[in-house]
Formats: sequence, structure tokens, C-alpha cells
Amino acid sequence: MIDGAGQEVQKTVTFPVAQGSARLTVVPEGTELVPDVENELWLFATDPLGSPVANVDVELTTPNGEVLEARTDAHGQAEVVYTPSDGDTGAFQARFTTPDGETLTQAFAFPRRAGGEHVIVRTDKAVYETGDTVDVEIVASSPSGNVYVDWLNDGQAVDMRTLEVDDGRARFTMELDTTLAGDNRIEAYVVDEDGNLSRAGRTIFVRTDSGLQIDVTPDRATYAPGDTARVTFRVTDEEGAPRAAALGVQVVDQAVFGLVDAKPGLLRTYFELNDAFARPSYEIHGMSADVSRLFFVDTASKDAEAREAAQRTSAGVLAALGRGPLMGLWRRSHTDVESKVRERLQPYYQQAATDLAGPLGLGVQAAIDALAREGCTPERSCGVPGGFHEKLLSRVRDGVQLADYWGEPWEILTVAIWSRTATLRSNGPDETPNTADDGSITVSLPELKGLPVGTPGVGAGAGGAAAVPGGGGLLGPDSGVPNPEAPTVEDDSGSGGPGEPRVRRDFPETLFVAPSVITDGSGTAELEIPLADSITEWRVTTLAHTTDGRLGGSESGITVFQDFFVDVAFPAELTRGDEVTFPIAVYNYLDEPQSVSLQLEPADWYTPLGETSATIELEPGQVAGIGFPVRVERVGLRALTVRAYGSERSDAVERSVRVVPDGKAIPRVASGALAPGAIDLPVEFPEDAVPGSAQLYLDIFPAFLSQVVSGMDSILRTPTGCFEQTTSSAWPNVLVTDYMRQTGQITPEIELKAEALMSAGYQRLLTFEHPGGGFSWFGTQDPEPYLSVTAFGVMEFADMARVHPVDEAMIARTVQWLVNQQQGDGSWPGDRSEFFSFHTSLVRNTAFVAWALASAGYRGPAIESGLRFVERNLSLDEDAYTLAIVANALAFGAPSHPLLADVIEALSDKAQRDGKKVFWDTAGTQTNFYGYGNDAAVSATALVVHALIQTGGYADLVKAGLEYLLGSKDANGNFGSTQATIWSLRALTAAARKGTDGAIGTARIFVDDELAQTVELTEDRADVMTRVDLSQSATTGEHTVRIAFEGEGQLSYSLVASHHVPWALDDAEPKGPLSIDVTYDKESLRVDETVTATVTVSNNTTATQNMVLLTLGVPPGFEVATEDLVASRSAGKLSNFELTGRQLILYITEIPAEATQTYTYRLRATLPVQASDGGAVAQLYYEPSVKVERGGGFLPS
Repeated sequence: MIDGAGQEVQKTVTFPVAQGSARLTVVPEGTELVPDVENELWLFATDPLGSPVANVDVELTTPNGEVLEARTDAHGQAEVVYTPSDGDTGAFQARFTTPDGETLTQAFAFPRRAGGEHVIVRTDKAVYETGDTVDVEIVASSPSGNVYVDWLNDGQAVDMRTLEVDDGRARFTMELDTTLAGDNRIEAYVVDEDGNLSRAGRTIFVRTDSGLQIDVTPDRATYAPGDTARVTFRVTDEEGAPRAAALGVQVVDQAVFGLVDAKPGLLRTYFELNDAFARPSYEIHGMSADVSRLFFVDTASKDAEAREAAQRTSAGVLAALGRGPLMGLWRRSHTDVESKVRERLQPYYQQAATDLAGPLGLGVQAAIDALAREGCTPERSCGVPGGFHEKLLSRVRDGVQLADYWGEPWEILTVAIWSRTATLRSNGPDETPNTADDGSITVSLPELKGLPVGTPGVGAGAGGAAAVPGGGGLLGPDSGVPNPEAPTVEDDSGSGGPGEPRVRRDFPETLFVAPSVITDGSGTAELEIPLADSITEWRVTTLAHTTDGRLGGSESGITVFQDFFVDVAFPAELTRGDEVTFPIAVYNYLDEPQSVSLQLEPADWYTPLGETSATIELEPGQVAGIGFPVRVERVGLRALTVRAYGSERSDAVERSVRVVPDGKAIPRVASGALAPGAIDLPVEFPEDAVPGSAQLYLDIFPAFLSQVVSGMDSILRTPTGCFEQTTSSAWPNVLVTDYMRQTGQITPEIELKAEALMSAGYQRLLTFEHPGGGFSWFGTQDPEPYLSVTAFGVMEFADMARVHPVDEAMIARTVQWLVNQQQGDGSWPGDRSEFFSFHTSLVRNTAFVAWALASAGYRGPAIESGLRFVERNLSLDEDAYTLAIVANALAFGAPSHPLLADVIEALSDKAQRDGKKVFWDTAGTQTNFYGYGNDAAVSATALVVHALIQTGGYADLVKAGLEYLLGSKDANGNFGSTQATIWSLRALTAAARKGTDGAIGTARIFVDDELAQTVELTEDRADVMTRVDLSQSATTGEHTVRIAFEGEGQLSYSLVASHHVPWALDDAEPKGPLSIDVTYDKESLRVDETVTATVTVSNNTTATQNMVLLTLGVPPGFEVATEDLVASRSAGKLSNFELTGRQLILYITEIPAEATQTYTYRLRATLPVQASDGGAVAQLYYEPSVKVERGGGFLPS
């Protein structure tokens, strides 16, 4: 949609594409098929949107050839019965006809219960309310005997009983009180003649009383920007009676929900269910159910027929889940919980001590300044007992409001300017003082000014960043503390004189959060919500709960509008030197015309290239746009103020845009490990650096685990256009989750983040599979699967299956594809006839596949046959990379094989020393994934270290090898290519499992002998990387960053210093293996016209270059038209492409020796601009050091 000002809004709508007009789901009542017992099979017919389809005629052919017939009722449901026998194998074939005459077929396969005797558990319903009685029937294959029953609530046994089977049946009832709310599993056991135990069960759900209703009433229908809304909340129960409740209120810009919606009605599901519904024991396709609505609304319907249908659907959903518990917490012992409270909360309190240093320091500085203006200084009594210090504490308490993670205020206990510390106390998540979850923290304050000379901590200014922990940490409105992230502008938000419009500059996405609002006895609460300057609808999401456990939620809105306003439509970012026309939109929703005078406020970060004022005439209801041309001069977050003076109404707005440096980026990184002691790291920023481009920051890693956790983020910044890159991007999340679950260190934040990333990565990985099995670099557009890629994928899928649902059939299919590629002599050949050693070394190939199969749990003869081939053909003079793969294959596939000790000894002999560090290389060969040079050395070292850790011994080599890896980190936080990074992270995870040398103590960071920050390293925060921003010290000249560590163990660090230099000053690089150029077919164009870009990339060597990555900048004000790129990919000229922000990435599988290739694509101008495209880079993906950069070009429109 494009408005009259030329502003465009896009929204994507998805549509289902189905093979037919209906889909059938078949669910066995016992999850598995139970032999020798009559099984109920529940049938659900739905359309592609999940709505039920009535009158579908179904013929279900069983594995033994019996045909079962049924017709779905008005709710799309039907039921058939079937008694399987032990000999029945194969799938069910369903043939069904829809009411409009379409005939469809589906196949179903279900697991079968093993054993000599069997039982099925049945209940009269699936969903109950507290106070109901459950009728339980157990159907047994034996007409007599005993059956043993466990009743589990939230995974904990609450009742056990023994029943006597009579004529194949046993029955009992159970009263449901409030202690049985939630999920309940009824497990029945029988013992056959051979003493084998057979188990079956049924899951039911017990809900509490009906939920709460929340009415939200603003005091006005519409507000102006900056107004205060008075909102009344009233809570009632299902009978309409008022109920006192605790409310959680969140107000968020409605525009945020254009992509992702939130449904507060799921609150009851959140507390009474859990995400087990996303993890079925086996997958049932085609069944669609809103579980929250199903359990809490539909099964409570006043329509008896609809209520019964909802019960059957609920039974199908619960049966599909199998026997896993629905709730994540199994233990209910309050004593046990309390004993863990402090331990679990400690990481949050430690993080808060770091996060609050900035905002609290600013608040203390503001209080010191205010007292100084009143004549109160540390050397004076200030007229109160306790003098300056008591008055400072009082002023800080009054002026600074800091919220803890649960939305409650931190209590400021002390402020000590001499030690530059403050102590704070939180009441913890129960919000009650003097309980087990309370926490006290000591906050190290940044340097303070305005104190007498000699006072510790006196400096030139108050540093630190105002980080806000966990959504809390809000500064009070009267604190007088500035926002350090805000652009520097004059405060002209007042009237400024007669007719002067108020400047709108506050545009948050989240307006207001009140986590704990308590109503009065009538269920009523009132809030005053200061509104921001956005002209929008604010979504008010309210959640409620009462002391007796009732829950409810609601959505409502607050509308902010004014009938005349002006706005600025900036691009996401600009580059210094861009010549851009600032796009100004003017909206006149008045009933009369207006003559509007527009003015740009002068600022030092841009130079006008024309007029900065204009007058336009607007008709009633008209939206118009106008532009002001400027050249962008300064880097940073910059603000632009536009004033619109109308004959009837006026407005003013301030919008911000980030200006990034032009020129070539020059990153420098120094990484390594540090035992107790100090290290000095020199950095330098040249005089010709682009002003404002210098950055300096230090990452501190207390243990190897924190390296892996940070790898979850850093590797996400790498391209993900092929299978290997996607695999490597998802793998760190698997490693972290697996390790932390096994060691009991998993935190909700890490687990939530990792699960989301694993799920997305897994779904993307599946798109690279070939129909016949196996995976390739770019999926089915490659002619066939690749051995190396498939083996690499199997390793990750095997790791992932331990912590995330993975299709077992897919793993089995992929493993079988690998097995099928094995030759008669036990070897696995390479994929192609290229000269790369991976494709010609059968030993390396074979060991790599054997390692992958062993990792996946395969125990067939292929591994033994492959390792015999390796033993017959391996020379201990092979390169260290090959020997490392062999060592890992033996360690996983045959750990007692005598060859393993010989290979490990050969690897120790091949270690190369670099001071205290040790590394291994590939002896001039390429790695499995085209790596060469330093990248290959990092991969080889990581694989050797991994093998040494698996086999034990050689502790000194392991430590020195890890130090080499830690020193190999680049400015992005990776270890080179994704291959080198993933092998390094695997080695670091293995080291973390062995409990190697985590740092506990204190690290002090100095810049030019001035203390910049103190970092406390504790055992319970081994997964937390601390970033220290030193950019305020990144000035022209030489500097020394010192890290001083006191404590035990060793920390690792990564210091990154970067700046840009103008392309004109960049030294001409000598001709390297690659060269790149980008040209455009037009020197000028109009908005909405297109320009064609031609990319020319050359291989300047006499060898084929593989896996070439082209990164092409996209200038602001332009968008890429992808049709030409899609055509190139379909023709096989281009392997893949990817659009990420202001970059276009092209993937080229190979460029022949001394060859030149060209690619074209079009860009459409969306803004009037002359902007830099940011330059272009050509590099070998698996040898990142081999790259060439082309300076930024300008595109005018």
C-alpha cells in the first residue's frame, strides 16, 4: 500500500496449499496399537484450514486386509474398532470421499506394543473440572489376573492401587480435587508369564473453575500524543461477580503485531499446560486444535453435542502426546524448591550488578551535581546528621527508581563514594521481604565527577551504559538522569513561544509495563499511563490471577491521533557521504484545507544541498510528500527535527537515523587466555580514520562454556545459504543445550533461545534433503547428494536428537544412504574427481563417514568394515587433519582398537609450537570443506584437541591447543569459517565437560593505566560472556589495554579494535587469487525506476576456486529485484543468493582456473538519493583470509 506521500507499507499473507479438499487423521486410543485387545481408532476429517468436514465416507483397510467403514459426523469425527494380532504388520490404507465427491487416499503407520500380555486404559472423558469423578476402565488381553495402577499428577505418583481383572475388565473411580489440577497420567501395568512388564496409560486434563473476565475502559475514546490516559480495569468471574486480582498490564504499539501476534487468552494454557504439545512422541499430520480453547472453552460449552465433540478431540490430542508428562516440573516439595532458590537466582543478581552500574552511576552523579548546586559537598555537614553521605543516599533514593526482574523496585541500601560502590536489595520473585529468594547485590559505580581531589573514583565524567535488566531497570520520571543512548539535541519539547508546536520525539514500541497491579475488593484498579508521541493504536494486554488460582486475559486498545501531523520516513541507516533527500510526509485529516510551511531544523551532522524550508497547500484529507536534499557528514545516531506550521494546526517531529562509516573497515583482534596475572594489549587508531568510526571493546570469557554460548550469537552473523552453513549455525545451540542440561546448568533464557534457534535451523536443514536420501550443498538444485555434506549433517542430527525432536525416520534414511555408498572393500569414495585431497583420500573419507555413523548410534557392519579399510591403508605419516579424523572415528566407533593409541602418538609428534600455543595443520592439503591455510590449521587443531580429550591424556597438549584456538577468534567472534568455528566449539564443549580451568576471581580492565571496569567472575556464571565497551577511549593515537586477573583458573579474552579509512586512502592491494568489480548501466534514474548492476568476478589463479562468496552492498533507498537472480539460480549459473539487510550475498560453487564470470541483477529506487552501495567483497568462504574488496560506488536516483 502506498499513500499520497509515497510511503509504502507491505504485509505478507500466507495461504495454505493442499493436495485435496480434506485430510484425514487417525489416532489410536492408546497411542500405540495394542495386540489382542479391541482398539478404538478415532478418525478426524478436516479441511486444509483445520475446520471439521462432515459426511466424509471412510474405508480404512487394516494391515490384515479387513475393511472398516465409517462416516464422519457434523464435527468431522468418527470411530472404528480393530483388534490387532501379533502378526499384523504394515500400514493402514485410508480411502475417503468428501461430500462434493472428491476421493482421496492416505496411508498410516503406528507403533505396536510388544510383550505377551497387554492392557488399554480408558476414561469416560478427556477433560474434567475439579470436583468431577473419573470413571476408569482397564481392558486386558487376559480374562483374569492382576493389574497395577499408578496415578501421576504432573509426573509425581499420588495414588497406587492393585485391581483384579474380571472377564478382561477392571474398573475404579477417582474424585478430582484441586490438588489434581493440571495433567494426570493413569498408568496400568501387567506381568506376562515370562515375567515381562507391559505398560499402557491414558492422559487426562483437570482444569480449575472457569476463568476471569477483564473489562478495560479508557477515560477517552481518542488521545493526543503526549496525553495521559486514565484506564480502569474491572475483573469479574464467570458469574459476573467482582473478584480481587493481581493484574499484569503491557501496552505495546499495535504495529509490532503486524508480524507476530500475542494472545493473552493462552495464559491459562501457559500455567496449566506446557510446550509438550509441540513435542509429540510421534507425529500425527493433519490434526489441528487450539488446545487452550479446546480444554477451557469448547469442553465447557453449553451445547451438549459440541461439548462431547470437544471431549473426543481432546482425547485424540492427548493420545497423540503419548506418556510424556505435560508439565515441566515434577517435584512439589516446597522445601526442596526453597533450597534451590538462592542458587538459581544468583546468576540474575550477578547480572543485575553489572547491568545497573550505568543507570545507577548516572543517578548518583545527578544527585552529586544537585547537592553541589545547593552547596552540599563531602567536606561539609550539609546541616543534617550524617552530613553529605546521608543526604546523598536520600537524594539517590528519591531520584532513582530501578526495577528488578520482577518489576519491583530495588531498595538502595548504601551509596559509598569512597569505594565507588552501592548496595541494593530485591525482594525476589515472591515480592515479599525476608524470604529465601531475596537478593542483595553490590554495584561498582563508574567514575564520578564533582568530588574533592583525592576522592577515589573521581574522573572526567560518569561513564557506563544504562543497561536495563530483564525489562526492568526503569529510571524514574523525576530522576534527572539522561538517557545515554538518546541523540544529543536541545530540549525544545515545550511550547517555545506562541504558536510553537510541541516536538514529538518519543516513539517506543513498548509504552508501558506494570507487572503487578492489585485491584481493590470490587475487582477494580485504575492506572494513569503517560502516552508517547506515536500516532497509533496501542494494544493493552492484561493478564489476571486470583489467590485461588483463577486466571484470565484480555486485549483492548488506546487510540492516539491528531488530525494534522508531519513525519519523516528514514531508511534503516545511512552512510557518511550519502546525498539523500529527506522524505517528509504531511497528513491533513482536517475538514478544511491548510497552507503548511515546513522547516528543517539545522544540525551539524548534515549539509543542506538546497532549501531547508518549503510551503505546500493541502486539501481536506490529503496526504502529501516533499523532500529536502542533504549530504550526510557525521557518523552516529543522529536526530532530525521537522516543523510544520499550518494555517489551522501545526506539528513538529524528531526522528533518528543511524549513520554508519564509509570507507574500508579495518578490524584488529587480539584473543587469548590469561592465568592469574596481567597482559598488555596495544591498539592504535590512525589520524586518517573516518571520524566517529573507531570502536574498541573487550569480551571476557570466564570458562570455555561461555565461548560456546557466545558462539550461538556470533555464528548467526555468518551467511546461511548452504547446508553446511545452516548446519554450523544451528549446531552451537545443540552443544550448549546438551552440555548444560547434562550438568544441570541450563537457564530458562538460554534454553528458550536455543530451542527457538534449533527449531528454525532444523526446519531449514530439512529443505536440503534429496528425495532418495542424502543431503547436498544447495538441496535438490544440485544433481545429487554429497557424501561429505551428508556425513556432516548426520553428526549434527545425532547431537540434536538428544535435546530436540528430530524425525527418527529421517536419520535412519540418511544413515542408510551413507551405508549404501560404501564400496566392497569397506571404503567410501569421494564425491567428485577434483584434485582436493578430501575427494581423493579414501582413508580420510572413510574415517569421516565411520565417525558420523558411530555418532548417530549406528551399530551395523559398515563401521567395522570401514575401520578395517582405514587400518589397512593408513600411513602414520598422513597429515594431522586426516589423522585427527581417524582418531575421532576410532574413539567413537572402536575405542579399544589398538590403532587408536598409535594415531594419538603420531598426532603428538606432529604438534607445532608457537610460544605457549600448539597447533596442527593439513600439510598443504584442503580440508573436507575446501578449507586451506590458517582456516585449515584451526580446523585441524580443533579436531586433534577433540580427539585428545575423548581419549584422555596429553593434558599439556590439550591446554596449549585450546590456547591456540582461543587466539584464533576473529572480530566477529568466530574462529574463521563456519567449519573451523563448529569444530572449535565442539572442542571447547568437550573441554568444558572435563571441567578444565574456569576462571573465578576479579578481572580489572585498564586503558592507558586508567581503570575502565571491574568484572567479577564467579562459578555460577561460567556461561556468561561480559563485554566491556571501551569506545570512549578509542581516540587517535596509541593506547594500551591491560587485563589484570586475580583469582584461580584462567579466563579467555578477545579485544576488538576497528575503524574505517576512506577508500581513497586505502592502499591498492596486489593482485590476488580473486578480483571483483560492480558497474551500473545508468548514471541517474528516477524513483521507481530500475538500474541493472553487473558483477564481474575473476579467478586469477591456475586452479579452480571453490565455494566463492560475493557480498554486495545495497545502497539505502534501493531494493533488489530478485527475478534475474532466481533465473540464474534455476539455470545453474548461480548456486544460491541471500538478502540480509543492506547486503546481497551470491554463492558460487566454483570458478574455473583463469576464468571470469558475470552476474546481473536489478535494483529499484525507492527514495531520491545519491548513496554509497557499501562496496563489494569476493572471498573463498572456507578460507576467509583470501578475499578482495572493492570500494563503495554511488548510485543516484
